[in-house]
Amino acid sequence: MKRILISQNETNNSEDYVVVDGEIIRDKDLALQYYRKLKETDNWKQDFQDDFLELKSNDKDVLIKSHYLDKDNLNRNIYYMYYVEKNDDLNEILNYLEIDSQKIDRNVDKEKTLVIINKIKGNNKIKSIFYKLILILAAASLAYSLFKSIKQ
Repeated sequence: MKRILISQNETNNSEDYVVVDGEIIRDKDLALQYYRKLKETDNWKQDFQDDFLELKSNDKDVLIKSHYLDKDNLNRNIYYMYYVEKNDDLNEILNYLEIDSQKIDRNVDKEKTLVIINKIKGNNKIKSIFYKLILILAAASLAYSLFKSIKQ
């Protein structure tokens, strides 16, 4: 499971932090490869977006875009992107996000993020129930049509 965290630094001078699997990347060429990897997420399905958090996914790969509780030198929110490969367990991803963010002394708004994650999970449960209901209704309609045609 590959984890990539990209975050602006305190001065927002275009030298962002890149943390991969818990290790800060200092090599600029290697960091550029990880930027390109995250650029591939532009076409992914958007699962959620509000003014605090954006969540995208592609199979079991997840991208979170948000900002930390921390501020930059001009008192602006510090932005981050967090990519996790082969894991769609949002609680586990949030735990890794906290661990990886500590490497660059950043603080995640865990409470607000958990509220949003639980809202997303609840929404997915509702969608699943809705799709099952549609499938049952379609099957019942088909069975009724078959029964009606056999009866004639």
